[in-house]
Amino acid sequence: MSDSIVDDAFENMALRDESEPYREEYPDRSFEMVDHSISLSLAEKNQCYKEILDWESAPVVEISRFYNPPLEPVDPQYLTNDELEDSLISLIQKLHEKKIVLLNTARLSSRYLYTLILRGILPQREKNLSLRHGPMLFDCSYIYNYDDGPLWEMTNQEQIAGI
Repeated sequence: MSDSIVDDAFENMALRDESEPYREEYPDRSFEMVDHSISLSLAEKNQCYKEILDWESAPVVEISRFYNPPLEPVDPQYLTNDELEDSLISLIQKLHEKKIVLLNTARLSSRYLYTLILRGILPQREKNLSLRHGPMLFDCSYIYNYDDGPLWEMTNQEQIAGI
């Protein structure tokens, strides 16, 4: 037997032990499906266990707290247009680092998009997964109605300050 197979077997035992409290607390079929899969190699099963454990143990925090130090962008009312553009580019790059992707932003002004990120996305509470594979998508078209203006205004009868 090769060392990698032995290592995978020991890792599998450790992961199964670590997952035991979750198996009892949440008797869903996730663990069972991994346990009984004949198409997955032991290394693939271990990866599945790691992802399930990551999901179960990940804290739910504001997206701004995904970063160390936490993201605290400057209020847009204190930024010139040039400063805002630079800050927006930096902020979007930071979001991409954590696989956070903004969709349908083409019709939004830079100031509006910056404010949307600051007040609509960064405060949202999400699981801070360390093993996130796919992106976390935010469709800005749900927040902005292209014909009638910001949905925030329509539903709350107020305008987001600074836009």
